[in-house]
Amino acid sequence: MLNGSMPMSAATLTTSRLVEVPIAVAIEDTGLADQVTLLEELRAAGQEPPILDSREVLLDPPGVLVELCARLAVPFDSRMLSWPAGPRPEDGVWAPHWYENVHRSTGFAPYRPRTETVPAHLKDVLEECRPYYETLYRDALRADG
Repeated sequence: MLNGSMPMSAATLTTSRLVEVPIAVAIEDTGLADQVTLLEELRAAGQEPPILDSREVLLDPPGVLVELCARLAVPFDSRMLSWPAGPRPEDGVWAPHWYENVHRSTGFAPYRPRTETVPAHLKDVLEECRPYYETLYRDALRADG
C-alpha cells in the first residue's frame, strides 16, 4: 500500500500500526483518490457499485452484509458472520505483516471508536484525504439501513 520515498524495513512492516511509523506518506499512498476516480468511471458507465465503510460494517455486520448481498444479487448466508481462526492459503505474502488480528478473529468485533490522535506528520495528508473519504462515505452502505 505504501510507495513513499523512504524505504521500509522488515521491522517497520511488522508494526501493525501505520501511525507509529514516522515515514513520509502522501495521498497517493492511501488509494483514496484512485477509489473516487474508479467510482466516477463506473458511474459514468451506468454502474452503481456498493461502497463499504469498515465502521458501518462493524456497527451492524448482518445488516450491512444483507444489504451488500442484495446489491450484488448474492444470497446472504449467516456463515458470512463467523469463520475459523487462522491463516488462509489465499492470504498472500502480506499475511505475516498485516493479518495478525484477522488470523486471531472468528467473527466481526464490535465497533470501538478510536481514541488515538493523528500524529503531526500525518495531519496534512489526513486533510487532503478528507474530501475523497467523504465522497465515498456519502454513498456507503449504512448500519441503519
